[in-house]
Amino acid sequence: VNADTALYKAKEAGRNRILYFNYEMKEEFEKQHMLEQGLREAIKYNHFTLVYQPQYNVKTNRTESLEALLRWRHPEWGMISPAEFIPVAEKSGNILAIGDWVLETAIREIKEIHNQYPYVSSVAINVSALQLREADFIHTLKTLLKKYQVKPSLIEIEITESLFIDGGEEILHTLQKVQ
Repeated sequence: VNADTALYKAKEAGRNRILYFNYEMKEEFEKQHMLEQGLREAIKYNHFTLVYQPQYNVKTNRTESLEALLRWRHPEWGMISPAEFIPVAEKSGNILAIGDWVLETAIREIKEIHNQYPYVSSVAINVSALQLREADFIHTLKTLLKKYQVKPSLIEIEITESLFIDGGEEILHTLQKVQ
């Protein structure tokens, strides 16, 4: 088992590497494994929530837009930082199911937010690189907008800078299909 852990870490670090097992590796591997299992349960039992970070305009003295932020409250471990679970979700492939949940939840909630706060002009939704590269992403997005009767102008799709640098033109082309 220890040799397998070292081998896994060596493969992760790149080709032609030799790593010797240490107990930090084992602890990290076990923690990632626990997080992966926890994520599967969080998806199954809906342990996620969205919170909305206001974007305040000092000129108008109003909150004019929001950013939807994903939070995970584990029933035993408490709040788990997105910085801790998002990389594990991406690596394990769980990010697609989580991303679908975020997209649908945010679009469903945008309608209510806009009704209560009509001056909020948009809500930013973070989308993973894997989600954007899915063949049916635009269809899913359009279907959700129609299902919840939300105007496309009320959402902003937020992507990481590295994703844009790696495939900027392709991403722009994909996102222009939303209108």
